[in-house]
Amino acid sequence: MPQPDLGTKLRALRSDRGNSIAEVSDATGISASFLSLVENGRSDIAIGRLMRLIDFYGVGLATLFPESGQADVDVIRRDDHLHLASGAEGLDLVVLTRGGQRGMTPFLATYEVGGGMSEPTPYEGEAFIYVLEGRIGVELEDGEAIDLAQGDSATIRSTGRRTYRNTGDVTARILGVIARPDGA
Repeated sequence: MPQPDLGTKLRALRSDRGNSIAEVSDATGISASFLSLVENGRSDIAIGRLMRLIDFYGVGLATLFPESGQADVDVIRRDDHLHLASGAEGLDLVVLTRGGQRGMTPFLATYEVGGGMSEPTPYEGEAFIYVLEGRIGVELEDGEAIDLAQGDSATIRSTGRRTYRNTGDVTARILGVIARPDGA
């Protein structure tokens, strides 16, 4: 389902940085026509592609959904979490913090049977994941594959691309935290 507000924010990021759609396309490998559709709220974007864009812009995911000010304690009620659904990937992502000023981004991801990221996500920093239900396969850029079952956890320190996929026969859910070295 297209998310017009997200497209508007992505266009603003690109514009604020003085990039053309062609420059962003060249740097991320995402077609210019597709970027235009997303920016104009006429197409949904896969989580992996969205992560490629925020990596290119050098911002955290929560930066796209900022709140004014930042308190020492930030309570987010269950109906107020940022929710990104990618039906084509069988992936539902709930961001558990808001604002772009935090050094970490906790999230809850639900993968339908056979669901997973359609493309590797670029990432610099650390990720922690804990499997709440089902099985998750993580493939690192170097080809290393990690299989995690319910109750397993992993801390991944790498600067390469990663792909997450449900490798089981039931819906899988993970609780994760990503942290970038610069806190973005």
